[in-house]
Amino acid sequence: MDHQLSRNEFDDAIATLNTCDRIIVEGKKDVRSLSSLGVPHSKLLPLNGAPLYTILDAVLPRSNVALLTDLDGEGKKLHAKLKPELVKKGVFVDEKFREFLFRRTPVRVIEGLEGFVEKLE
Repeated sequence: MDHQLSRNEFDDAIATLNTCDRIIVEGKKDVRSLSSLGVPHSKLLPLNGAPLYTILDAVLPRSNVALLTDLDGEGKKLHAKLKPELVKKGVFVDEKFREFLFRRTPVRVIEGLEGFVEKLE
């Protein structure tokens, strides 16, 4: 994992994330964190424990969705449950930003992004 990341590189990753139609996150704190980093609030869809069918209704017929669950054990389980269901419905799940977080940052919870970015030069 490379922690030597510049603010410009992070901003480029956010710009790529912003190309997704919707960005699914776990909760309100994740929405707040991503919004503070320039992700339009209208693109963010918090799960907040909602049933799967409501999430599918909210993203269909959109074709490009980022699934940003946390990178901890619970987040990985949730990701493993949701991704196949989205793909089965014809939704493309864009993994670029999630992989970027895992490979290039120590951040494992989405709500921690704001604090991490404040420390970047």
